[in-house]
Amino acid sequence: MELIKYVRKDTQIQDDVISNFEDALKRWSMTTRRLRPALSAVSNMVEAFTQIVTTPHADPRIPMKAATCLCYLDSTDQIGIDKLFTYLHDKDSYTKKHALEILAKHLKMYDQVIIQATIDLLCTAPVYKHRLVALETLINIGLEGINENNMTEQIFQTLREKLWNEPHLVVRQRVAMTVNYLRMKRKMWEVVEKQLGHKDEENRSQAVISLGVLGVGSTRMLRTLLEMTEIDPSDQVQFQIIRTFARLHLNDIRVKRNLCNRQQRAGPLGREASKALKNFVNLPCEPKQSVSTLM
Repeated sequence: MELIKYVRKDTQIQDDVISNFEDALKRWSMTTRRLRPALSAVSNMVEAFTQIVTTPHADPRIPMKAATCLCYLDSTDQIGIDKLFTYLHDKDSYTKKHALEILAKHLKMYDQVIIQATIDLLCTAPVYKHRLVALETLINIGLEGINENNMTEQIFQTLREKLWNEPHLVVRQRVAMTVNYLRMKRKMWEVVEKQLGHKDEENRSQAVISLGVLGVGSTRMLRTLLEMTEIDPSDQVQFQIIRTFARLHLNDIRVKRNLCNRQQRAGPLGREASKALKNFVNLPCEPKQSVSTLM
């Protein structure tokens, strides 16, 4: 293949050439084996990519792509696999994300090193799309793979924190979906419901934010939230409850009445309740009622 000579040269176009190989080999490897077209000069490609992987390079992404090409050509290529494992410890979330996609998604390798790297990516990646890849990786690994590596509790606690401390709503929503897929939702609801009664307002606020993506799991939990809007001493907690009602689009007359009562009060909470009420256009406000009449 004429392009291979450019792969061997440390030139400005080397990255582009290897990227093209990577894209083409990915499509080839994803094709059903019996339908794959025969490749020419495979030994030349393996030799060229191996040379890049085993030679120090100024740009770490080039040997990473070469290692990926080796794994697309042969899913058991140990040189390519070993090289990709080295990127799991990178501070660069792009290379870590890329290595996880190949090792976990393409090669279906699920060991403690890969799971820990996935947790690290979820917790530290500055790019939100990379954190989404980490969640997708957890789904690919599945509960069985996580249990086999004795990392169930660590994953549970990591997802619990990401339900409230993740800045991007789309990622928090994907966290909730991951919790459900990994069959951890019932336990998560139990933990969060208990947290609603915590003496510290930050803990209560975190629980409410979590429910904003998990959903309200029971009538009892909804009752608790309604009561908290009346008796919780923290404006921060009450503010988050109003936002949670709005985010979940709870088409419930008790929620509507509660927001109507809150709307009549001055200040930020009243304004937030007014915004939340836009989700209840077909339910008119009624005269103010105490929370005891709504139960």
